[in-house]
Amino acid sequence: MAKSRPKETKLQKKVMDYITSNFPGSIAYKIEASVNGVPDIFASIPGFGAICIEMKRDPTEKPRANQLAMIAALNKAGTPAYVVDCWSSWMELCAVIKKSILE
Repeated sequence: MAKSRPKETKLQKKVMDYITSNFPGSIAYKIEASVNGVPDIFASIPGFGAICIEMKRDPTEKPRANQLAMIAALNKAGTPAYVVDCWSSWMELCAVIKKSILE
């Protein structure tokens, strides 16, 4: 039997819980937007700042064109925005965040 893919909402919750548990004073919210392409999660991490995260359930699921356009627009406007497609990609992003906080 093939292994089922995790639900995107489970990974979103896990990431939001990780942010608030491992970065004291942080907030993390699921974004419910009326505009297509807006990332799934908004977080603010002390020492790092605001961050937007587009979640995908696994590496085979790619962002849609409107999501990529929104991520590019957010980055251009000064808000870091990333795609996270599995727990290991989240941990890689965490390493970047932690390094930035320590600098």
